[in-house]
Amino acid sequence: MEGFSSINEGVGNLEVIKNAGGNVVFLPMDEPYFFAHFYDGPNACHWSAEKVAKEVDEFIKKAKTVFPDVIVGDIEPLAGPAGSKEYQEWLDIFYRVNGYHLAFLHMDIDWARPNWTDEMRTLKEYGKQIGVPVGIIYNGNHFDPTGEAFLAATGERVKKLEVDAGVQPDHIIFDSWMDKPDRALPETEPYTWTGFINRYLTDKNSLGYQRIGIGANVALGKPVTVSRQFEYQAGVLAVDGDLGTIWNSGGGGGEWIKIDLGGTYDIAEIHLSVSQYPDGRTVHQLYGSGPGSNPILYTTFDGNTTDGQLLSYRPASPLMGIQSIRIVTLETPSWAAWREIEVIATEQ
Repeated sequence: MEGFSSINEGVGNLEVIKNAGGNVVFLPMDEPYFFAHFYDGPNACHWSAEKVAKEVDEFIKKAKTVFPDVIVGDIEPLAGPAGSKEYQEWLDIFYRVNGYHLAFLHMDIDWARPNWTDEMRTLKEYGKQIGVPVGIIYNGNHFDPTGEAFLAATGERVKKLEVDAGVQPDHIIFDSWMDKPDRALPETEPYTWTGFINRYLTDKNSLGYQRIGIGANVALGKPVTVSRQFEYQAGVLAVDGDLGTIWNSGGGGGEWIKIDLGGTYDIAEIHLSVSQYPDGRTVHQLYGSGPGSNPILYTTFDGNTTDGQLLSYRPASPLMGIQSIRIVTLETPSWAAWREIEVIATEQ
């Protein structure tokens, strides 16, 4: 189970590093609290927070017999039942049980979680009060089709937290356990990890999806009207530049979403990223209209679709003077929902 191995195995790995002439400065533990306490799947432990704290303390003490100066902290997921309140309690319990604080707390975010930026703000402020630095792991989605898309999604998340919400984490970790981005180097190129980090350090506003010029997605962040929504999965999540979030209507055939582009554009193509479970036949109609004009049906998507699939419409010539786009789902085995709707302009 994730987050678990024997203490002797962990210490043995440290000894291998030491014997090879290496040094361990930072040691982040992999979600011990979540998987020992909250996890409810096969082999679940359901340990008390106090028991987890004691086990972690034992590991830290033995790790320090190998590397006395090692700085040991914790990575935990902001996911499911574990939110900012629960991790504040974890930090308090760890201190109460062991008499010292964890060296840091790094958050691995469920990007579809509503209000994750608010929870990060709360954790950062609480960590500052008690002297525990709070950091964040930034990355994209496992289903992003390209390294460019992966880093664009990563950039949107950076801007949501640090630019829009004004929250500056104490530690920043750029980490991918997925097959993207494709390259780490060179740092002079925009779609490598190091190139992305350079842009993060010099101009955060340049990160994310293209909003200006030829090929820009003019639907990003624009006003949305929907037939209905399920819980927190609002229409704006279909135009937030993040495939990890979705608009979910909570209904089937007959549900719709409309995007007001806030002006008129000449449109080169439109991309619809499917959110669907189970797979099966769907029928979607794509409409567009200019100011004060009746909607025109441009195309009907009719066929078997799967979650994450991209449906694209590329007219023979640009759609001229378009102000709003509307997608109507006529048939689906799932709830009508979209991960992302992109409207690509010929120019802006």
